[in-house]
Amino acid sequence: MAEETLAFSLTRLLREKAASAGDQVFLLFEDQKVTYAQLNERTNRVATGLARLGIKPGDGVAIMMPNHPDWLYAFFATQKLATYSVPVNIALKGEGLEYILNHSEAKAIFISADLLPSLLPIRDKLAAVKHVIVDTVEAPAGFAMPPGALALTDLMKAPPEEPNVAIDPAAIASLMYTSGTTG
Repeated sequence: MAEETLAFSLTRLLREKAASAGDQVFLLFEDQKVTYAQLNERTNRVATGLARLGIKPGDGVAIMMPNHPDWLYAFFATQKLATYSVPVNIALKGEGLEYILNHSEAKAIFISADLLPSLLPIRDKLAAVKHVIVDTVEAPAGFAMPPGALALTDLMKAPPEEPNVAIDPAAIASLMYTSGTTG
């Protein structure tokens, strides 16, 4: 058997666990329980929503959200679409954030509503980012969606079918940058 990539292994593992142990709890987060079946379904919805936005294999998708189940849906969706995830340190701002988003050539970014003040001042300097997907779970009071942005909850209304995407074993699955504290 040929060596499998991380993306292929993760997507296959998730699909198989959803089929064999769908009702078992995958994640406990605060007062939420997420089963394997729920994780797979929600991931498929996000992946399908991204595909409908034109995100395709080989594209980069940044994820700038704190620890939350929605982060996992975004991450696994990138793997199911054969895109590469770009996890972004939530403390980044200004030139550091601009550099990572431009260097990674991310076509979309998932971002928590409370982190938008870090993104909006540099938004016009991001050549590749075409889609800003906002996780409004912990949105501050009086939050207003920025023009052109899409709520993650809207993206998750896409159909839950498995994406039919071939995984290239030589493709990048994730592009990770250090936070600058490892020097």
